[in-house]
Amino acid sequence: MKASIFLFFGLLFSNIGLAQVFKENCVGIVLLRCERAHAYELEIVFPIDFVSGISPDAFSSENKTSYPGVYNENGIELCDGKGKLCEIKLTNYIFKRWCEKEAGFLYRPTFQGEIAKSDLKRPLQASAYYDMACFAMINRQDRTEQCKIDPGKPIIMNGDTDTNGTMDVWLWLKADESHNCEGDKDSIVFMEYNCQTYEMNCCGD
Repeated sequence: MKASIFLFFGLLFSNIGLAQVFKENCVGIVLLRCERAHAYELEIVFPIDFVSGISPDAFSSENKTSYPGVYNENGIELCDGKGKLCEIKLTNYIFKRWCEKEAGFLYRPTFQGEIAKSDLKRPLQASAYYDMACFAMINRQDRTEQCKIDPGKPIIMNGDTDTNGTMDVWLWLKADESHNCEGDKDSIVFMEYNCQTYEMNCCGD
């Protein structure tokens, strides 16, 4: 049974284009915002690199908390180190501001909503890093490139997105020399997938 999710929207201020689409094999992070007796409240975030059709001037320099995304008919799969947990049907997303640096504000595709615990194969558990609980995927397709992570990296979470018994996405830490990460953390959290790395928390100037 597929889970259902209710999406709540922030401040939708401007139209930033109708050609936006998620690329194949988009992986993101599921943040466990609240746990109730029979449900979880989730925030699902993806690196902006996984969305095509965004113009360089899509986000203005104004201090806005969010911009509207575009209707998306694809489902989103949740997965952990043991494979697929469930699939959620989506409708819309927002580009939510998640970081401020000297170069400006950074935004990323964000879904927010609630899921029944009974719809998951396994319960979620929030990590000590920003309540990250599992991974999410949109547009999963067969991949020819399979990458392995350096075993020397300090891994805090891994995932098996295609449920084949092999880990293919990881979260790992790198010390932040400036000690300037959000939430009084001293490490940059990187997500590594398909031989690419993505910074998932806000650190530095």
